[in-house]
Amino acid sequence: MLDLVYFDVCGPMKTKTLSGSLYFVTFIDDHSRKIWVYTLKKKDQVLDVFKQFHALVERQSGEKLKCIRTDNGGEYSGPFDEYCRQHGIRHQKTPPKTPQLNGLAERMNRTLVERVRCLLSQSQLPRSFWGEALNTVVHVLNLTPCVPLEFDVPDRIWSNNEISYDHLRVFGCKAFVHIPKDERSKLDAKTRPCVFIGYGQDELGYRFYDSVQKKLVEDEAHDDQHDMGDVETPTQVEDEAHDDQHDMGDVETPTQVEVDDDVHEQSPTVEAPSNIPLRKSTRDRHPSTRYSVDDYVLLTDGGEPESYVEAMEDENKMKWVDAMQDEMESLHENHSFELVKLPKEKKKL
Repeated sequence: MLDLVYFDVCGPMKTKTLSGSLYFVTFIDDHSRKIWVYTLKKKDQVLDVFKQFHALVERQSGEKLKCIRTDNGGEYSGPFDEYCRQHGIRHQKTPPKTPQLNGLAERMNRTLVERVRCLLSQSQLPRSFWGEALNTVVHVLNLTPCVPLEFDVPDRIWSNNEISYDHLRVFGCKAFVHIPKDERSKLDAKTRPCVFIGYGQDELGYRFYDSVQKKLVEDEAHDDQHDMGDVETPTQVEDEAHDDQHDMGDVETPTQVEVDDDVHEQSPTVEAPSNIPLRKSTRDRHPSTRYSVDDYVLLTDGGEPESYVEAMEDENKMKWVDAMQDEMESLHENHSFELVKLPKEKKKL
C-alpha cells in the first residue's frame, strides 16, 4: 500500500459548499483503490491538505508514502515539491496536455461529480450541499466491490477488516434526531426532524441538517437515539435553492466513464477511420422530456460534441480520439460488452 497514490484537484465549482469551498481534491491508493476526498476554499490549500492526508494514511497503514502522481499544475510546484523531497516522496508529474496519464484520478473526479449530481437531484437539496453529497459518494464507493480488486472492497483491502453495510442510509431522507434530556423540558418533544446528509467524521455516527435552525447536526449511531424515516422530499430547505441555479462547475467530461478501471493493462486502441465520409445528421433534435429545463442544461451545456462525426470535425479531434481510446480501455477491462459479427440481413447504423 501507498506505493503509488493518484492525486487530482477538481474545480472551481460555481456554487460554494455550506463551509464555503469551491474545489475538492481526490487521493486514490493504487493498491487498495481506497479514495480520500477533501474540499478546499482555494487552490493554495493543496499543500496543507496533502500534509493532513500524508500523516493520516501513514498512521493508519503503518506504511510509508512512496510516490504520488499529479498533473503539471502550478499548485504542485515550489513548496509542494520541497515538501516531497524532504519526506522522500517521489513526485511524478504528467507532461502538459496529457491528462490521460493520470487517467484514474481524472476519471474518478468525473464519476464523483456525476454521482453528486444524482444525489442532489434525487434528494432535491440545494446545490450548496454538494460537499456533503461528495463525502457520501466517496463513503459508498469505498464499500463497493470493484473490478481491479477482483470484486473485493477497497475499505477491506485497506484496513484488512470485515466491512458492514448496516449503517448505510438514503441521502436526503427524513430523520428524527434525539434531543438530550438536559436540553428539553418534560413536555417538549424528544426528537426533532432533520435531513440525513452523510456520515460522521472518521465514519462514526451520522450528519444531519436541521432546516429549522439552519445548522448541521452530528449524532452518534445509536438506533434508540434517532430514527431514519421513509425517503421524503425536504421542504424546508427548498427556499435556499433559488441562489443555486448554476452548474456545479466547469468539469470537462468528454465521455461518461465508470471509475473501476486499471490503467496499467493494455487494450486495443481506437483509431479514426479514414475512408468513411463525414456527414451531419438531418434528424431534428428535441430536448429531453425526462428532465426539467435546469436539469437539461446541467447535463448538456458543455459545448462538447454529441456524436463521433461532430468530434472528428472539432479542432481538438485528436484529444477526443484519446478520450475514446481511454473509454474503450475501460470497457474492455470491465468486460462491459461482447463484440459480435453483424448479421448479413442487418445494416450498420
